[in-house]
Amino acid sequence: MSLYRFMGRLFPFVQQQQNLHIFSDANSSANAVFNALANPQNFEERRACNFITDGQGQLFVKTVTLKSLASRLRVTFGWRRRSGQYDWPVAELLNNLGAHNQGSPTPKLRGFGFRRSSLGLVHEFYLITEALAGYQDARHALASGEVDVLKAVESIFNLMVELHSKNVHHLDLWCANIMLDPQGQAQIKAIDLENCYVGATEHLSQVLAFQFGFLYYEGLKAYLSEEEYDELVKQALGYFSHIDLAVFMPIYSICKHRHISRKGRIKLLKRGHLP
Repeated sequence: MSLYRFMGRLFPFVQQQQNLHIFSDANSSANAVFNALANPQNFEERRACNFITDGQGQLFVKTVTLKSLASRLRVTFGWRRRSGQYDWPVAELLNNLGAHNQGSPTPKLRGFGFRRSSLGLVHEFYLITEALAGYQDARHALASGEVDVLKAVESIFNLMVELHSKNVHHLDLWCANIMLDPQGQAQIKAIDLENCYVGATEHLSQVLAFQFGFLYYEGLKAYLSEEEYDELVKQALGYFSHIDLAVFMPIYSICKHRHISRKGRIKLLKRGHLP
């Protein structure tokens, strides 16, 4: 449990009773989340408690259930998988902390928590962040017609530039994981950082090729022709230094038309090629 002891020092305000444990950066937040999650008797009811108000504003609570015995054991004891990666809930907790500490445009991490089974194993995990009031995910904003497509794409590409400048490489960056203000007043932000790498990479050209291709494949192709999108990507690449187009283009072409698994994305970041 050394991982949780470390995180507990960062979030010292604790509320716990029986199997429910909540850690936060403020006592009012810990109390509010604990009270919201303590009463519902089943997972679906607890998952619905995603927006919670405390003394400082609104919080967003993401609830994840751990179904397999192996994942419950790993998360309970802070163990990694054979691949060296943490299970997704723990990875998202650490990535959110790392990304925010780098000053990246992501919601502030306000705490975390978990619920144990009668055997003492963690079977639900809670990630607590600031709520992005007034924001809308880009997928729904584009579908509603409330935002201009070209302006939205420009903002998304600017988000990518800023994330990479902070050494935050989001490997699941599609429109549903991008939060924007339909009025264009607030800073665009990235969410859902479970499949993310915080740190320098030797394969930036490959990672960018995947990200640009993935954005098109997972949604932007509904609004832009491939030729239009290619031209926008060509312009955006001017904001990145040392991009190897000979490496970039083949991977970009593939990722525009093919789904890449989460494990495949990690391998791309680490090894520089698609599986």
